Formats: sequence, C-alpha cells, structure tokens
Amino acid sequence: MMAFKKSGASTAAKAAPQASKANKPKGRSKPKARMGSDGLPEPVVAYLNHAPVHPVFLYAKGLFRPLQNGTRAQGVTAVGHYTRSGHTIECRWRGDQALDITDQQVFFYLCQQAAQVKNAIRIDAEHHQREAVAAALKIDRFLVSQDALVAVKVTGADIAKGIGLTSTGTNSQAMLASLERLANTTMQRDVVGPEGQSLCAKSTLIGCLDRGDHMSVVLNPEASKAAKELTHVAWVNMTEQQSLKSKPAMRLNGWLSAWASHSSIKTISAPKLMVNIWGNEPATANSKKDRMRTLKAAITEVAALPGWVCQFDANADIVKVRKPIFAGEAGAQSALTRTPAAVAPTKAAVTPT
Repeated sequence: MMAFKKSGASTAAKAAPQASKANKPKGRSKPKARMGSDGLPEPVVAYLNHAPVHPVFLYAKGLFRPLQNGTRAQGVTAVGHYTRSGHTIECRWRGDQALDITDQQVFFYLCQQAAQVKNAIRIDAEHHQREAVAAALKIDRFLVSQDALVAVKVTGADIAKGIGLTSTGTNSQAMLASLERLANTTMQRDVVGPEGQSLCAKSTLIGCLDRGDHMSVVLNPEASKAAKELTHVAWVNMTEQQSLKSKPAMRLNGWLSAWASHSSIKTISAPKLMVNIWGNEPATANSKKDRMRTLKAAITEVAALPGWVCQFDANADIVKVRKPIFAGEAGAQSALTRTPAAVAPTKAAVTPT
C-alpha cells in the first residue's frame, strides 16, 4: 500500500455544528427550548456523527439519485454550481454508471473520515506523492497547484460499518464497487472570474490508489476543502441517514441538510423537491403519481426524525421544512431529551435501488 505520511488536519469536532464557544448562551440563564407543534420541547442533537459535505454535491440534480433495477447503465449526467471569492464555478459530472443513494452514503462516509485528524492524510503541493495522487484523481495541472488534498485509508468493511451495514463479504465488495463508480465519475469545472476571465479544470469525483481490500482514497478539491476548513459546509447527520429506511428518504434528508434552516420554516413546491431527489422531471402522469406517493412517504420518514419539521401541505402543494437544533446553539437546551448516538447496523446487503 502506498504509505502516506499523516500531518495535522482540521477535525470535525472543532467546528461541529452543535458546539462552539461563540454560540453558547452567556450568563447563568438558560435559553428557552424550541417547542414543537405538540407543545413539548423539541429534542436537541447533542452528539457529533456528521459528515461535512460541500453543498455543491448535495444540490447537484441527478448526481446521486434513487435508481430502479437496470437503470445503472443510464450513467451520470449532472450539473451544479457554487461561488467562491468572486468566482462562479459551474460543475458538470459525467460517468458511464449512474450513482445511487448507496454511492451517496459512501461519499458522505469519506467526507466524514477526511475531517478527522486521526484518519486524514494531508497531501499538499510539496508532498512527495502529490504526483501519484494527481494521477489517481486525473486532475488538471491548475488544480494540482491549488489547496492541499485530503486522503483516507479505508476497507470495504470499514465503509459498510460506517454507513450502517454489517461487514459481510457481500457488503464489503459492494462498497469497493461503489468506490470504483465514484472514481470513474468525471467532474469538470467551468470557472468565471469577477472580471470575466475563465478557465476549465477537471478531475474525478475521488481518486483510488492501491485497489484491493485496502486502498487510499483521495477526495476531490471541493470535498477536501470542506473536510479541512469545516466552513460553508452542509452537516449531514450520519445517524439520521442510517435510521432512514428508504433511499428517497436518505436523498431527501441529505438535500434538506444543505437547504433547510435551523431557525425558520422554509417552503418548497413538491414538484421542485421531486426534481432535487430524482434529478429530472417525471416522464409521464403515472410516474409523477408514483413519485408523489414516494415523496410523501419520504417526508413522513424525515418528519419522524427527532427535531425535524417536514410537512406536506396538499392544498398548496408545498413542503414545509425546518432542521433540528444542535446543542450549544441559541435556542438549544442541553438538558432536553437527547437523540440516540448510534444506530445498529442492518444485516441486509445493499440493494441497487
């Protein structure tokens, strides 16, 4: 195995969404608990089991989506964008195999591990294996000279356990297959500067070295930056992801983790929300009805998570959403009932849907 030398890296605990000295209540008085629609105090998320994910990967329509059997061969065609330092970056993903919700969970797990000091391997511009990493990511020279990349060492069994599956041989092989799909998905960036200057840069979604039972996985520049800096990220609750049963609900929870607010109710039309889950408009009236039925079930699943507000208003055809409070934030009260810190792994092997 290629031996990376670990160096200091930011840890998710330092910038956890629920813990910071700056947002702790001042003085002796405790903040008022946020009350739910039932008139009872809402639970507070008082543990850290989150993945810091760059929002572009969650907002991109069709990058990760629920699949039906036999639709993997449709491939990946997705577009997203973000801004940074006055630059507008449009991202385009292409791949021969479509990425499903299991692939999304694997990507979340990699982002989570890359944010932990004990697991992260910093690959800066002077690192002696920077060229090998660049080759694994198929990264353009422009991106090679930019910020440090982050790598993690994983096994199929590690990933399976990390996303809530048992470490069976079948699940381990499925995780390695997911890494292959992610590594064969191209990510192109078209960058436009504040004065109109432009450039194009490419890489793959991840890079894999030493393929086999053990491998080193390198995150792309955007995911690496999120793992290092832990700012302007979407905090995806991995415990919530593991507790959800359906793939559309997992996708919905991930997307809402980036879009929803902790402090206020936001609304979105059901048709727009369906596109953000499945990546495209339904082709027929029957498929629209099927998706709406599935969407309602997914909303019910997310609504059952502690602290979430997720309601479908049939009269207005909109969904009302608010994220949970995290301990330490204004409005939180750590003495309230806390949500479980772990979910038992499921014995079932991953499915292609």
